Amino acid sequence: MHRPPLKHCRVCGTAVIYRLPDDGDTKERAVCPACHTVHYENPLNVVGTVPVWGEDGAQVLLCKRNIEPRWGKWTLPAGFMEMGETTAEGAARETDEEAGAQYELQGLFSLMNVVRVGQVHLYYRARLLSIDFNPGHETIEARLATLTQREREVMELILEGKYNKVIADDLSISMRTVEAHRSRIFDKMDVRSAVELAQLLTVLRT
Repeated sequence: MHRPPLKHCRVCGTAVIYRLPDDGDTKERAVCPACHTVHYENPLNVVGTVPVWGEDGAQVLLCKRNIEPRWGKWTLPAGFMEMGETTAEGAARETDEEAGAQYELQGLFSLMNVVRVGQVHLYYRARLLSIDFNPGHETIEARLATLTQREREVMELILEGKYNKVIADDLSISMRTVEAHRSRIFDKMDVRSAVELAQLLTVLRT
């Protein structure tokens, strides 16, 4: 689902026209024919955390969404970055708001470009200090999902879009073993497909 194009000028409300601006820009922009404002539409930053529990980080904190889009789906705590905050501050705020967790924020875990909706997702590692959660109104419930080290390795390769045969070759295991891990991952993460698994990590907040 692509972000819908701008329809009206943010300055005067006139219907915009997508064309090349008169300043030599080589990309079509939303130009207002009345006040001549050129609107630049840029990607939005989504920030969040991957909060883990245990010495081996085998348990990951998930939040069940209480708002649209994807009401009732399990996701990592994340949301749009606000003005006046760093990416790390935004990730911490979202974790506080959605999970009410006690944690220690660590380094950047992943950066994902979600081009189709004009977003960049930045996730930080977070080490949980307690398993007592106090989720806010945007979350129905928060819980820990447990994955083994091998399951985490398989999940990362699934999220890279790799087929079972390639995953088996990369990890030097059989196709049947990959399929078994894949099935257990889907059950534990409460998803039905690789697409839903990817959406769990790349939460589309359009």
